[in-house]
Amino acid sequence: MSSISSFHSILPSHSFDTYVSSRPCPLSTSPRLFHSEADFHYVADETLDAIQDAMEELFEEISSDDEHELEVNCASGVLTIALPPHGTWVINKQTPNRQLWWSSPISGPRRYEYDNGQWVFTRSMDEDGLAKSTLTDALREEIQELYNVNLSFD
Repeated sequence: MSSISSFHSILPSHSFDTYVSSRPCPLSTSPRLFHSEADFHYVADETLDAIQDAMEELFEEISSDDEHELEVNCASGVLTIALPPHGTWVINKQTPNRQLWWSSPISGPRRYEYDNGQWVFTRSMDEDGLAKSTLTDALREEIQELYNVNLSFD
């Protein structure tokens, strides 16, 4: 596991560590701004892939009848998670803003920015300016609420 940040623990350690050690810092002087569009795509794609993998593992544990087939799909920077009868979650890359956008039938729309190694919902900050909600935390909480299971990003 990478010790760079808690977010990177959901990424394949070898690929992120190799990427970091072989390139200049992908972030500019502000931790929210990527140095290049390619850096944004790399981190965003790794995030979407890690979430897709975690959901696929979860689907193996959750029994589903034929009427309510669970599905996760990632294509062209858009991750779609269908959990009938609860609804569909969508997480997509927003390249011009360097954000991941979230749409949930439970919590509604949110915009996440990459800050200090994790995707944070910047509208939920504490008095010290620290994010109270991350993308992975939001997904974990909603899955826990619906299925009473813990979503793991190992």
